[in-house]
Amino acid sequence: MIIKNLGPINNAEIKVSPLTIFFGNNGTGKTLAQYSFYSFLDWVESNYKQLTIITEEELISMIV
Repeated sequence: MIIKNLGPINNAEIKVSPLTIFFGNNGTGKTLAQYSFYSFLDWVESNYKQLTIITEEELISMIV
């Protein structure tokens, strides 16, 4: 994840993993980076859900 010009963060490249911990001094943008990352993931999940493909037989069985 790359963040540029967001609050106190001028330029940051963050490598995320299943467990990513933000630490540092107060006022350096840790919470803002976390909120930004969460908002981005929420946006992706709500706009790009995986399509479910069903067969014609399954469709007919749902109608009947």
